[in-house]
Amino acid sequence: MADHGEAICRQVDDGMTRVFELFGKRWTGLIVATLMPGRVHFADLRRAIPGISERMLSDRLMELAATGLVVREVDAGPPLRVSYRLTEAGLAMEPALKELGRWAETYLADGGSVRSGSGSRGFVARGRGRGRGARLAAGRRRGLGLGLRPGLSPGVPGRRCSAAGRWRSG
Repeated sequence: MADHGEAICRQVDDGMTRVFELFGKRWTGLIVATLMPGRVHFADLRRAIPGISERMLSDRLMELAATGLVVREVDAGPPLRVSYRLTEAGLAMEPALKELGRWAETYLADGGSVRSGSGSRGFVARGRGRGRGARLAAGRRRGLGLGLRPGLSPGVPGRRCSAAGRWRSG
């Protein structure tokens, strides 16, 4: 087994893994961003986020409440109304979300892909019949950050990095 430097054997930081386990789910970031200005009633949240179903909104709000980012408050009726607000931990996400918004304004086109001329060096599929799914699968096989799990060796299918910084078959 060949020794190599730490740069080749990089693994995803535990904190980043936890952040993207939560914020990698669809709608979560939009819900938190919508709650940034203050307390919002459930119906207003649903109207503010086009395309989200009541069930999905309810599920995501329960997840955010379970993690301690959101507080659910029931307003005594009639009519009975439920509102949500961010906790101190949720409000602490504001600088990061604003920075992500600025990044999107600079680098993302309306369709969600990186604007041309922005210096991206993404994977380019060649040949016919290579739709988005085939390109993503090919990118994963090449270790291009499209689903690369911690410990997988970049560019070498089936090889992993050990904690000691050595290649091993996996």
